[in-house]
Amino acid sequence: MQYIIESYINGFKNSFEYRGRTSRKEFLSFFFVNVILSNIFAYADSKMSSSNLLSTIYSLVVIVPFTALCVRRLHDTDHSAALLFLTIPSSLAVSPLLVNILQLFGVHLQYDAIMQSLGFVIMGQPTLFYFILIPITMFLLTDLWVIFLLYRKGNISENKYGTSSEVTIKS
Repeated sequence: MQYIIESYINGFKNSFEYRGRTSRKEFLSFFFVNVILSNIFAYADSKMSSSNLLSTIYSLVVIVPFTALCVRRLHDTDHSAALLFLTIPSSLAVSPLLVNILQLFGVHLQYDAIMQSLGFVIMGQPTLFYFILIPITMFLLTDLWVIFLLYRKGNISENKYGTSSEVTIKS
C-alpha cells in the first residue's frame, strides 16, 4: 500500500520530467489511484448536483503528471513519446473532460441536432456515416495499440532512454 501512495506522489513530483523511464508497477499504481479518485470526485459531484466541477478540476490537475508518466512508460518499452500524439483525435472525440468543460461554460450538447446540422443525417438516413466510421475505427485501433504498449512489460536492459526503473522509484 505504501508503494502505491509513493508512486502516486512521485507522479506529481515528476510532473515535468519527460526523460527517463517508469516501471509498469509505478504506472499502474498511479493509474489505479487516479481511477479511484476520479470516481470519488464524480460521486461527490453527483451528490452536490454540481456540473461536474470537482471532476473537471481534478482532471485538469492530473493531466500533466499522467502525460509525463505515459511518456516515461513508453520510453520503458523503447518507444517514442510521439505515439501519444496519435491518440489525441480520438481522445478529444470521446473525452468526458471536453464535455465537462463545455458544460461549465453553459454549452449543453444536443447530439441529434448537431448530427443533422453537419449533414450526417438527412431524412433519418445516415449519409456520411461510412466516411466517419473508418477514421474513428483507425483512431481507436491506434489507441488500443498505445494502451497495449503502456501495459506491456518494459525492457529490462538499458535502452536509448536510460536504464530500467523496474526496481527503484524516482524520488
